[in-house]
Amino acid sequence: MDLSSEESAVIDEHLVAGHMIIAIRELRRFTGAELTEAKLFANARLERLQTEFPDRFPEESKVPILDTSILSEITPLRESDLAPIHSIIRDIEKTLFGLNYSVTLDVSGVQIPFSALPVAEVMRTLYPNSGPHEATVLPSELDQTIVEVSSRMMYEGDRGSGPQLSPGELKRLETKQLPDYWYELNVLLSLGASATYSYDSDLGLPGDYVFWFYVYLIHNVEAGRCVVITGMASD
Repeated sequence: MDLSSEESAVIDEHLVAGHMIIAIRELRRFTGAELTEAKLFANARLERLQTEFPDRFPEESKVPILDTSILSEITPLRESDLAPIHSIIRDIEKTLFGLNYSVTLDVSGVQIPFSALPVAEVMRTLYPNSGPHEATVLPSELDQTIVEVSSRMMYEGDRGSGPQLSPGELKRLETKQLPDYWYELNVLLSLGASATYSYDSDLGLPGDYVFWFYVYLIHNVEAGRCVVITGMASD
């Protein structure tokens, strides 16, 4: 990305201070870059700064070193395992495409032989440009997760932007597509026997965050499987 020395210094100052959002905003102002490009550049720049100038960062802000022994035990799920849920989310995306409004959904997963969920290693395996170092990960009740995800997909928008659903499309979303979504997730790893965690960073994940986003990790210890569900809405 083409930055002057003065502009680079401004970006670095914000990154060192932990102001990732401001750094991304300034990058876009300086270069005209798209949101996704600016996010990826800022994350890569942060990791480089932390490697080259570790003394400029407090310990808690540094990108964690991934455990290679854990990474070697993580195996992404086969596409054949994910094909039914992928078909459903592509259908939901088409339904929700509207006026200055598009939705990007994703479901990915791994086989892991650990009782404790290695969030950083799972996220970097599935999404190499993600930022688990800047995410807060918290336990989430299954019922609350379902409410939160479903409410995002039911977002109505306004006259300037939104899905603009017809009554028939809204009914199909509520009575067919969303139930199918949760049914197929349950097939993948038995939701009732799983632990669910919210994850509050959209960095490096599919889509662009403008209106809303969600990220949840669902971990079934007995099945040795973790599924990550993500969704973002942009204009």
